[in-house]
Amino acid sequence: MKSFWLALIPLLSVCALAQQQTSPSDGVMRFALVQHGEGSARVIAHQARPLQSALGAVAREYGWILYFEDPPYYSHYDVIDDTDPKWRASHPAEKGGLRIAGEAFESQYREGPDIRSSAGQEAALRSIVSDYNASGNPGKFVVRRMGEGYAVIGHAVKDESGRDQEVPAILDTPISVAPQTRDPREAVSLILAALSATTKRKFVFMSYPQNIFYSAGQVDFGGKDVPARKLLAQVLDETCSWCFLQWDLLYDPDSNTFCLHANVAVQARTNAQGYTRLVPVRPKQ
Repeated sequence: MKSFWLALIPLLSVCALAQQQTSPSDGVMRFALVQHGEGSARVIAHQARPLQSALGAVAREYGWILYFEDPPYYSHYDVIDDTDPKWRASHPAEKGGLRIAGEAFESQYREGPDIRSSAGQEAALRSIVSDYNASGNPGKFVVRRMGEGYAVIGHAVKDESGRDQEVPAILDTPISVAPQTRDPREAVSLILAALSATTKRKFVFMSYPQNIFYSAGQVDFGGKDVPARKLLAQVLDETCSWCFLQWDLLYDPDSNTFCLHANVAVQARTNAQGYTRLVPVRPKQ
């Protein structure tokens, strides 16, 4: 067991880096901003993963349930060297650090009375994703209904000639896990292990709300040749009865690793004194 954790430490480190919303340059906005207008709103992002950041901002603004999934980027069109310039100057031939080559992105979408409805959410998401797909930023994405919310899934990357290359949604991969009652952390880890064995890529369960996972009971799940997405959603749905658990699946090109971050769907609420707090989105009774 000790050797397992020692082997896992480097992967956790690269996953932590993959989650960071790094900015392409110093002195620019590091978090996405939602601006409201007359009948429309605009979201502005400058992060390395501008679509994930933009979608996270609008999801918190309206209390949406949203799943985000990177495609496996690899070409120099989608991935760039993010090594410290001084270190690079003295180590010109050595491998440095990489990051997704995202740049500034903004999108304007209709903000009508139905913005918090399922139809309003889907229309806004499709508008934002369509703008992103035309922006020249890394990856092409699709919007898919998923349970009470929506998933935004990477479906294309650039190859080394700069052409769009279709890639399968990694969580659509059929896997088999023996049906059994398990701790939710163990259940997610087994799903990721099965995905790794099938796809020959690394998967790490990087972060999750520990208070929810540690206090959750056992979950029943499993099946033969079931899409990993279905099993993962089943486990997270059973883990929290009073909240919605969603995920970000982020790809680290340095280590060919997918890093899974489970988190609670929240909504930003501002009180009369102007203080904003995030409150969980709760299932309807």
